Amino acid sequence: MHAILQRKEYTDKQVLGEFKLFDESAQEIFSAASLELPWRNNESRVSCIPTGKYKAVRRVSDKYAKSYHIQELDRDQVNGRSWILIHKGNYHTDILGCILLGEGHIDINGDGYKDVYSSGKVISKLVEIAGEAGFTLEIKGEQPDYTTLSKEIKRNNEPIVEGNFAEVTASSLNIRSSSNINADKVAEPLKHGEIVEVLDVDGGWAKVKVRDLIGFVSFQYLRKADKEKTKV
Repeated sequence: MHAILQRKEYTDKQVLGEFKLFDESAQEIFSAASLELPWRNNESRVSCIPTGKYKAVRRVSDKYAKSYHIQELDRDQVNGRSWILIHKGNYHTDILGCILLGEGHIDINGDGYKDVYSSGKVISKLVEIAGEAGFTLEIKGEQPDYTTLSKEIKRNNEPIVEGNFAEVTASSLNIRSSSNINADKVAEPLKHGEIVEVLDVDGGWAKVKVRDLIGFVSFQYLRKADKEKTKV
């Protein structure tokens, strides 16, 4: 059997993904949501492991009664790290470099980060299907630099207030005559990366100035601009 873990969503605390197991005929026989730590250059206990191809070997212990030990194809560790497991758990604080699986992603504890739920049931099902033989595992996805990612997330979440300059994050953004979705468009849509001056913020709308034009845009498609981008 062969499994693919596709990393999909990256935050400063964790990586969310999708795990799929295939039989010898390449038919999908199991799927789950995955949770890992962010990429921190493969540092022990604080980083997810590198993308690549591995094997998952059945492990039984008192602490991890049902789990799989991830190893490189030709040795029993992962690039200098030992005991990287696929095991049950819910939160990024449960991980220490391993992989958690669950039915899906939700924010269980209200900390603003999605967790995996029904993990024990999902791991039991995986063991039932994959058994003692285990499976090969291919991990796919990006490995964004942690420091750069953290700065980007912080910038995306910076509050925008009157007098700030903001950057358009949508591929195109309509600019309207008033703060109403049905209001007339006053110009061609703004383009991704275009800089506007924020004159006022009211609910889900921002009154902006771009060049000599003043109009209203949906606030959710703006983020605070870098200082060097504040020319409009």
